Amino acid sequence: RPAPPPACSRKVRFQLSVVEIRFMQEVETPPNFTSTVKNYRIRAGMGATFHCQAQGNPRPKITWYKDGQRLRPSDRYQMDVLSDGRASLRLPAVSADDQGVYSAMASSASGNAVCSGKLYVEAETRPGPHMSPARSPSRSPGRSPARRLDETDEAALERLYKPVFVMKPASARCSEGQTARFDLKVVGRPMPETYWFHNGQQVVSDYTHKIVVKEDGTQSLIIAPSTPQDSGEWTVVAQNRAGRNSLSVTLQVVRHMTPLEVTAGKPIRFSVRVGGLPPPQVTWYRESVSLDLSDKVKFLHDADEHTLLLLDVTPDDSGLYSAEARNDYGEATSSAQLTVTGEYSVTLRSVYPSLSLSDPASLNPASLNPASLNPASLRRPLRLLVPECPRAPRLG
Repeated sequence: RPAPPPACSRKVRFQLSVVEIRFMQEVETPPNFTSTVKNYRIRAGMGATFHCQAQGNPRPKITWYKDGQRLRPSDRYQMDVLSDGRASLRLPAVSADDQGVYSAMASSASGNAVCSGKLYVEAETRPGPHMSPARSPSRSPGRSPARRLDETDEAALERLYKPVFVMKPASARCSEGQTARFDLKVVGRPMPETYWFHNGQQVVSDYTHKIVVKEDGTQSLIIAPSTPQDSGEWTVVAQNRAGRNSLSVTLQVVRHMTPLEVTAGKPIRFSVRVGGLPPPQVTWYRESVSLDLSDKVKFLHDADEHTLLLLDVTPDDSGLYSAEARNDYGEATSSAQLTVTGEYSVTLRSVYPSLSLSDPASLNPASLNPASLNPASLRRPLRLLVPECPRAPRLG
């Protein structure tokens, strides 16, 4: 008997690989300057270059300003930006008109940062007819005529650094209860103090008005919640020992209208209180269609309160009513729903204006000429209510 075949064995080797996957999440950081714009004094006709370096994630964009006005690349203003965040602004040949405060703004989705420097331009000196050019004995051979302004005396610095707004607030509009906010940034030396005024009255921080200053110098006036009384002109004044500067914006706050539900045949009114400078014009709408003055539609105006009055409303008058306030600085809208319920009915007198209960002849059905009907009373099929009068004819 043949022997059974030998048992076969197989070795299987498994290799387990562990793959480590690391997720790196980039953290956004607001822009900040590692090197700021310096102050310079320079002679007219020479070139001047401002340098700065900014960092942040995402990488910020650099824009340049002179006395708060945005500068664009040109032959007069040459701008360079490197991948490491360094930026420069070069003026090839300065004149007296170039004197002022130059600011670099680094901006990204994470925020903004601003640094500024002053350029002071000295008048160009020309030698007399019997004089030959000579080096000033007070200047070393290797010293550039363009000097850092921080080398000058403190009095000159104070005189040159009047407040300048490098970030300006904009006029705003909102509905009652929303938050209104004005952002600004001002530079100067010494650092200016700022004061807010509303319609000429100084504003201090309270429960609804807060003045917040960030680390980068950005200042915000926050109004929350806003009310119609906050409408008007808002002025910010920046002042230091070198001088003062101010600017004004307007705020429009529209009071909410209240939804109404009434029965047919009654008058209704919607009112809004609006403010602003110049005073806004108010237009009324029903379902986005403007309303015109008529026997049924009335417009009332008392100071800053505007009212829409509707007489003898019917279910057809139901809908969304809106008030739009508009002036040169923008517009604001407030809306509310009107719901009219019940069957609308009118009296015989409203259909026949010539009807007189004291004149029996006018109550004769034959005298009720259809041509004398009041069309405004027949907007829809109506049920006529005849006044109770013993002499009134019956309509059968």
